[in-house]
Amino acid sequence: MRKYLLFLVSISVILFASKAFAQEENEAILTTTLTYPDTLVSSVVAAQNGLPILVTQKDSVSTEVLNTLQQFGVTKIYIIGGPAVVSEKVEDDLTSMGYDVVRIWGMTRFGTACEVAKYFWPNGSEKAVIVWDQLDKPTQSLESARLVAQAKEIAISEGIPLLLVPKNVMPPEVSDTLKFLDVTKVVIVGDVGQIVKDELSNLGITVEEEITGNFREIARKVKNKIIERLRNLKDKALIVIAVGNWSDVCNAPYAPGNS
Repeated sequence: MRKYLLFLVSISVILFASKAFAQEENEAILTTTLTYPDTLVSSVVAAQNGLPILVTQKDSVSTEVLNTLQQFGVTKIYIIGGPAVVSEKVEDDLTSMGYDVVRIWGMTRFGTACEVAKYFWPNGSEKAVIVWDQLDKPTQSLESARLVAQAKEIAISEGIPLLLVPKNVMPPEVSDTLKFLDVTKVVIVGDVGQIVKDELSNLGITVEEEITGNFREIARKVKNKIIERLRNLKDKALIVIAVGNWSDVCNAPYAPGNS
């Protein structure tokens, strides 16, 4: 299994398998191999719209990714993330190949999640998931990725946006996005600070549920929500993984086909 997952990472391809890929204009999402938030935030959109997710290195698109785009007859690509993680060269190369490329991004990971929410929920959303996301550091990237991965399961199960916040700061772009979407209630995942909760209150937003504690406690609480979602799926897949790094956390749910 571990060998198989490393193969997935090496070819830099992630396929979302929960829905059939059958849009009128075949679309795909492209994210970065450099860090996890854009891929996990995008996975909510992928689940809702039946889109495949592929990951690329910053400055080049692998042959495997290009082959996959061709295999699915993709005509439109959403690049999620700024030029710092997916370069303008990649965007230009894909455009020159004839793809309709739309880049969705903000100045930070928090801003990018906001732009994704506004783009794919243009009519708003009564509810959203807010998760505490720590900036990447070698000692915490896996823990953070696992927490965001748990939060995105809730967002997927309810078809609602996933927004990221630091522990004790409410970024202005997140506040603006909550207002843009007309959100009235949120689920908080992780030990978000009181400052964030006070800002939510000021916006007139109710905290419907807080899923807090250490990772094991949070995973246990989210597990029941995931199980409930799986019960409603016609095609069920069981994925078993020994997590080595954040790439595994991102890749595992998107193993192609049912395993």
